[in-house]
Formats: sequence, C-alpha cells, structure tokens
Amino acid sequence: MATGEVAGIGSSDVQRIATVLDILPRLIGAVVAAVAVAGVVVVISIQLGRVVLVGVPLVALGVGPLLRPLERRQRAQRELIGAASSITADTVVGLRVLVELLQAGSTYAELWQAWRQDSGA
Repeated sequence: MATGEVAGIGSSDVQRIATVLDILPRLIGAVVAAVAVAGVVVVISIQLGRVVLVGVPLVALGVGPLLRPLERRQRAQRELIGAASSITADTVVGLRVLVELLQAGSTYAELWQAWRQDSGA
C-alpha cells in the first residue's frame, strides 16, 4: 500500500469517526423523543399511539437499504482519493530527486571546470 493510500484511508476513517460522534447523540435524542411522543400519544389516543409505535421503527428500518448505494459510492470515492494521494506523494518524491540531481549536476560542472583549468586542458 502506498503512502498516499494510507493517508487517504486514514483521513476517511477520521471522517467516519467524526460522523459517528456527530450522529450518535442525534440518534439517542431522536429515540428518546420518539418514545416520549409515543407515550404522550398513547395516553391521548391508543390507536394513534400504535401507529407511532409501529411506524417509527418501520421508517427507521426502511432508511438502511437506501443508504447502501451511498456507502458503495463513498467506498469508490475513498479509493480514488487514495490513488490521487499516492500519485501526489510519488510526484513530490520524484521532484525532490530531480532537484537533487540538478543541484549535483551543477556541482559536477563546477568541479569539471576547475579540473580543466588546473590541468591546462
């Protein structure tokens, strides 16, 4: 695995953890609110309370399959980001090597000129 891929995966994982930490409190709040509303609605109307108690979990379960295509696209995007990061890292390393070679070339040229002058050639 190239350096760029590791960095891409790492940043994607950090984003996922941040998303979980963002969504988890909202989920807990939504569940508590749904239970509270269901309790109030059951007290007001038993039939309406049953609809809420059955409908909310069904809607929550129905959202899961809708998210699967999004997860597949996110996985593909993560792979593309990893490949782009890898290419970028390789390019930076290649440029660094080229700069070092160019600097070494000028040093070599200076040494060659000094030798030619000293040798009288």
